[in-house]
Amino acid sequence: MYRKWSLFTMPPVVLGGVFVVCAIPAYLLGGQARFNEKLIHEGERLRHLDRARITKEKQTAHA
Repeated sequence: MYRKWSLFTMPPVVLGGVFVVCAIPAYLLGGQARFNEKLIHEGERLRHLDRARITKEKQTAHA
């Protein structure tokens, strides 16, 4: 069966292939640990910003 490629089908096929070739080995070779560390760090940073904002709001409410 012959399939005629179109401009709509070719980019997803190529990008999917690039993703499989690049992302999966990076994930298997330690990318997951680095990603988890980054998520933990970002969560701590956001919690710190939230605490600072809440403290500032409490101080302005009591003033």
